[in-house]
Amino acid sequence: NSFQVLHFSWYNRHATKGTAVPSNVHPLMIGKEDGSRMNYTQLTPYQARDFRQHEDVYAAIERSFTGLFEWVEEELQKYLPLEVTVLSASIEELPGKQRPLVAPFSNLVVNLNVATKAHRDVMDKEFCLVLAIGDFDEGDLCLHEPGLVLGLRNGDLAVFRSANITHFNRHF
Repeated sequence: NSFQVLHFSWYNRHATKGTAVPSNVHPLMIGKEDGSRMNYTQLTPYQARDFRQHEDVYAAIERSFTGLFEWVEEELQKYLPLEVTVLSASIEELPGKQRPLVAPFSNLVVNLNVATKAHRDVMDKEFCLVLAIGDFDEGDLCLHEPGLVLGLRNGDLAVFRSANITHFNRHF
């Protein structure tokens, strides 16, 4: 079965680490080993196209959930301060000093009527937060390695390391 997914995310997938280059040379003066040119415009963090294609949905989420997301950030800071510091580092230098609605996360993914296969989100950093929204009785979130089945219901939150824990949810 297919489902709709919206990515209101900031990406910085083309960044370079710069650990193996001389510190006394400006980055624009460093070439690639094969002699090809570097496209420096790709090094700037950018928003997913869903921000533009679904502006109305994002605006509705912002109106409805800003208070909740602020509370979640406060709670995460209280209980997972080191992880929040690591996550926050990736959003501190966004273009225009923008701050994601779901800070300290840079990504808000909306899955509609989802039933997923077992997977890991290898691009997630530190951990992810799942917020269940809706009127449903099934669709439990399953975390394979710890052997947990979370019967999340409307308004429930779950935080876990989605890059390291295989997870899926049952049909709803």
